[in-house]
Amino acid sequence: MVLDYEVTTDDFVKFSLYHYKNSPTYQRQILMGRLLNAFVFVAVVMGIGLAISPLLDLGWGIALVAWGVPAVLGAIAAFLVFPRLSDQKLRKLLPKLMDEGKNDGVTGKQCINVTPEAIINRPSIGDHRVPWMSVERLVQTSDHVLIYVGSMSAAIIRLNFFATDEDLLAFIETIKRYYGAATGKSLPTVVA
Repeated sequence: MVLDYEVTTDDFVKFSLYHYKNSPTYQRQILMGRLLNAFVFVAVVMGIGLAISPLLDLGWGIALVAWGVPAVLGAIAAFLVFPRLSDQKLRKLLPKLMDEGKNDGVTGKQCINVTPEAIINRPSIGDHRVPWMSVERLVQTSDHVLIYVGSMSAAIIRLNFFATDEDLLAFIETIKRYYGAATGKSLPTVVA
């Protein structure tokens, strides 16, 4: 089965965002960032508050409440807002990273040939042959079919390159069938 398609920078950005949002390692980093931001916010507000409280003639009990409540509320807000800010930053950063160099083989016109032995991807720079044993999983998002061939590498095929839903299903079933025949296992598949 052969399919001609094109990968744009937008396709690559969407793949990367999907990957990061579903990566346990990245999610742990986001959680640590959220906790660290909240802790730093509390520490800074409380430090400043307690430092200037004697100047305002506030007792320690009143100062702790007066500065502690806003500090905790601010920490909760920071904890809740951090993922959205991180996502926005990633959306802006990825296209800039793509613009830093040539992306031959990642973006541009490509051709994928699904055979019983392997997936052969033909980007503009040459063939990339992936045996079925190297395929990790198949993901279908609302925009793409992602055929993971490594922890952070996938063939990215926009759904609109399939003429019909039946063509898409036939493509996915062919991949599953060839993978099963070659490995003796069923292909891990995610519909997101």
